[in-house]
Amino acid sequence: MTGKLLFVLCLLLTMSCLSFARFTNSEAKASSSLPVHNLNTGLNYSTIQDAINANETLDGQTIFVDAGTYYENVVVNKSISLVGANSESTIIDANGTGDAVEMSNNVTLSGFMLRNGGDGIDVEGGVNCYISDNQIINNTYGINLECSVASPTFSVITRNYIAESNIGIYALEAYNTTITANTIANSSNMGIKLFASEYNTFFSNNFVNNSIQVFNSGESGDWPNIWDNGNSSGGNFWSDYKGTDTRDDGFGDSPYNVGPDIVGNIDHYPLMGMFNSFNVTSPCSVETVCNSTISDFQFNGTAISFNVSGENGTTGFCRVSFPTTLINGTLTVFVNETEVPYTLLPESNSTESYLYFTYSHSTEQVTIMSEFPSISILSLFMIMLIALAFCKRKTHAPDQLEML
Repeated sequence: MTGKLLFVLCLLLTMSCLSFARFTNSEAKASSSLPVHNLNTGLNYSTIQDAINANETLDGQTIFVDAGTYYENVVVNKSISLVGANSESTIIDANGTGDAVEMSNNVTLSGFMLRNGGDGIDVEGGVNCYISDNQIINNTYGINLECSVASPTFSVITRNYIAESNIGIYALEAYNTTITANTIANSSNMGIKLFASEYNTFFSNNFVNNSIQVFNSGESGDWPNIWDNGNSSGGNFWSDYKGTDTRDDGFGDSPYNVGPDIVGNIDHYPLMGMFNSFNVTSPCSVETVCNSTISDFQFNGTAISFNVSGENGTTGFCRVSFPTTLINGTLTVFVNETEVPYTLLPESNSTESYLYFTYSHSTEQVTIMSEFPSISILSLFMIMLIALAFCKRKTHAPDQLEML
């Protein structure tokens, strides 16, 4: 009986540990017949603006918005976090009148689709704002960023999809804003328009099929900005970049001149493929620079896997970076279950791994894992083996183990 109990306990321990190893993203949830919720007060509202305007809504609080379409012109005049359920299904539609969202200082905005506005997001002042994980579609200006160059803004615009606008981002006297990991696509006029804006940092963005990628309407050369993050993260993807990569590191050999009228603004490490970032668990993410379409990304606690696809017969490449806390030790890379060689790039260190590898295009599955199981997994297997051996010694009838 003791052997049976030990065996069952080991099984439960194994299942518990494996379950704990799975990383899942938590999502704020609130239940009410009304769709807009103040997560701090517990009060619920029928519109986003009602929730913001309520006397009970104070600076520092979070408004959570359920999935749905909200035909509103939202004015965020408090220092709050406004969070949508997700950017596919939580829609603020300006309906062709005014801006979808207008905001000022110390505002976090994430998880929305913002469409059909004069501005998708109009940022007035823009000190310490955080705009992330939104889809900003079919607006005159995707983001209208108006700040005072005299004050340090320290704002962040990241992981947004900004498309089908006249101008993707208009930066008027914007200062010290980090614009990273966004896709700015199919702007009929300009991807980014700058006026008297300086010391802003742009990297890991995808500039795709904009009529003009970047345009500076101020005095040329008088307003310097930074267009790459060095040789670890690199610069940006430019769909009109014609350079080559003979170093096999995912970066172009020659720099990209950012806009014909911006003297001295250079992307020294233009990306040879689109940038993607996949959140695994806070604060860990896996980042790729790849000339393939990536789908079905997964991390199961021990291995990274995703599918890559491209035109048959062409060569695909991936530059993949991830924290060593996710996968450590000697690594192996498989494409369709066949091990392939890779380069561990010199930027790799004790906290971050950077890999580069190639493959033939069709649709392939990539898997990256440690060469050997982790100590914890090996320990679990050892416990199982010891339990099995102990049970066998205690068993007198051959069919007793089958009854467990």
